[in-house]
Amino acid sequence: ASASVESALIGNGARFEGRVGNAIAASPSLAITAGDRRTWTMWAKPSLPTQDAVLFTQRDAGAELTIGLAVGIPYVATSGQKAVATTALDTTNWHQIAAVADGAALLLYVDGVQVATVPAALPALSGASVIGATSAQPGTGIQAYSGELDELGIARVARDAAWIAAAAGNQGTADTLVKFGMD
Repeated sequence: ASASVESALIGNGARFEGRVGNAIAASPSLAITAGDRRTWTMWAKPSLPTQDAVLFTQRDAGAELTIGLAVGIPYVATSGQKAVATTALDTTNWHQIAAVADGAALLLYVDGVQVATVPAALPALSGASVIGATSAQPGTGIQAYSGELDELGIARVARDAAWIAAAAGNQGTADTLVKFGMD
């Protein structure tokens, strides 16, 4: 499970200690029909530079959607296919990670830039989701995350690249959308 942390990117966030994840019970609002369009966004600040960890997963009857880190490098996986970014996340900064299912492919974004694509539509998924590991139960091989997560969002639409970039620029530590200062 995670602990609340007040020093997250935007208000309170969650700190994961690499033990177990947080379960989200299955519900009709989170169920996915094959080929659905969805967007998952989150901010991550890993505390270990080369970890293999799951940030979010939803599984059901052998089908899956997983967003995670492979040796610290973001990836997205579905339908037995995996797309991996090219650069590991550093542990000193917050990073926006987004996955967009557009009905035909699953696109991975890091800090507002598309970095990888799985050429497959989402499978049908109606099972529980887990944040921060593959399981909310202790055990071996659950790929538990060490670090902080903030602002996990799931939208029932496929956000476009401009929306993802604007969110990354507006919510991050280097806000470029709105500036305040002396007139």
